[in-house]
Amino acid sequence: PGLKEALINIEGKVISSTKLAEYYELYVCQAVGVSVDEDLVKKDEDSRWKAGAYEIDPLFEVTVLGENGHPPRLYVGNLDKNSIRGLPDDFGPWRTFVGRFDDWIEDEVTRGKIGEHDKKEILELNEKWRANMDPVGNAEVKKQLTERLKDLMPERKES
Repeated sequence: PGLKEALINIEGKVISSTKLAEYYELYVCQAVGVSVDEDLVKKDEDSRWKAGAYEIDPLFEVTVLGENGHPPRLYVGNLDKNSIRGLPDDFGPWRTFVGRFDDWIEDEVTRGKIGEHDKKEILELNEKWRANMDPVGNAEVKKQLTERLKDLMPERKES
């Protein structure tokens, strides 16, 4: 990668874009190069969390709002290092913390959270969603799948 303007730099090639509102554009990029500051790598290696980019206290773009007659401004948020928590053992694929969707749903059957009929319905909804991921044109499938998956999620405190 070229310029080193930050601790972590990702150079990307634009693969698609979508116009948002009057003068905003959303770009989807493929990473073609990455550089990470050596001191940050060392800090990450010494950290319990091995959290990588988390160590730079990244800002996440939340929304763009114009309020009380003022021009639109970017709203950002930080991650709270005090809120790090592990997911419970009764959620997600059993064999590993990340896995295929089908593995997760199969493990929910094994745990007794859903039955074979529910599994079949969820997998069919997921197949329909993956075949047409248009949130407007396929809104009903998205809504049904989302509702079914919410039932499997661990309880979380609302902030």
